[in-house]
This record gives sequence, structure tokens and C-alpha cells, in this order.
Amino acid sequence: MADMVLVGDLTSTRKVKDIFECVFHCLEHGPSACLSFNIAKTSHDGFYSCELSDSERCLDPQRMQGNPSFDYFGTSTEFISSLSTCNNSPCRNGGTCTLGSRMDEFSCRCLPEVIVLPFIDDKCNVDTNIMGKTLPTERVFQTYAGRYKLTFYDAKRLCALHGAMLATYSQLHKAWQAGLERCA
Repeated sequence: MADMVLVGDLTSTRKVKDIFECVFHCLEHGPSACLSFNIAKTSHDGFYSCELSDSERCLDPQRMQGNPSFDYFGTSTEFISSLSTCNNSPCRNGGTCTLGSRMDEFSCRCLPEVIVLPFIDDKCNVDTNIMGKTLPTERVFQTYAGRYKLTFYDAKRLCALHGAMLATYSQLHKAWQAGLERCA
């Protein structure tokens, strides 16, 4: 963008011989340090000022300013969204990822936790060492987290942690006819 700059959050400022050297400087630093850059239009000593930023106009549109001495170069919104931390599914067990103000910042909104399987961190991970599961019969299995501690809603969540759902009466009956017999 001609006559524009992204102000603030500069990760590097360097004198370069031409725009290509600024591009290579950006590539050298990678997306964590360079999502965009400003380059001076004129040179007084044969070198141009190259300013790298770890932000981009799509992320911080309010920081774009007119400046006839510089040109702004940024990445595409498709590229930025491909770098998103949330694309890598950092939230576990059905948690929802929300991006922060920086590319590497995020938070997880965890689903209601199973009381006997509390979340052990801010990424919705649970201690699966206390969680058990029997072998399935007719696609029905028993899962547990401690003995007789689950409410109906906790049982639904525990099934969801296994990618399953509570069995219906007819599913249980069919599994029982096929040999499933548990006292719990």
C-alpha cells in the first residue's frame, strides 16, 4: 500500500539496499517476527529503512496511518488465518479456542467439566489416568471415572470425551443379548 505504514510493534528496523533485501529480511525472521513491513521510499545514503512488524493491517487496522515517506507490504488474510493458533486445535475435550490480540495468544472455553474429571490446565485437558473404558459389545461400552460418582450430566460429558453418547435402552438390550453383562 503506497504512502501507508503500520505503526507500533516493530520487531526489527534495518537499513537495506532495496525492497528485495527487506523481503528476505522478513522471510529470514519468519511469521513470529514479520507478518508485514514498511519500507522507506527514498534513500539519502544509498540505503532504505526496512521496518518489520509482528502484526498486520488485517489484525490491527486502526494502526494503519498515511505516511508519504513509506510504503506498506503485508500478507493475505488467508495466510494469516492459516497461521492461527486455533487452527491447530490447542483446546482439548470439546473446548472452544478464541484468538487473543496477538497471533500466538489464545484462550480456551472449556465445556462443563465432569465433576470427577476436572480440567487440569487452561487447555481443557483432563487426567485420563482415572478414566476407564470396557471393551465394546455391539458398539456399547462402559466408561467410568471412579465408582458410582457420575451424575447423568457427568455421564453424558464422559461419553462425549470418548466421542460417544449415552446408550439407549434398545442399544443396551441388544448388547446384553450379545453377552454384555455388567453389574455397574
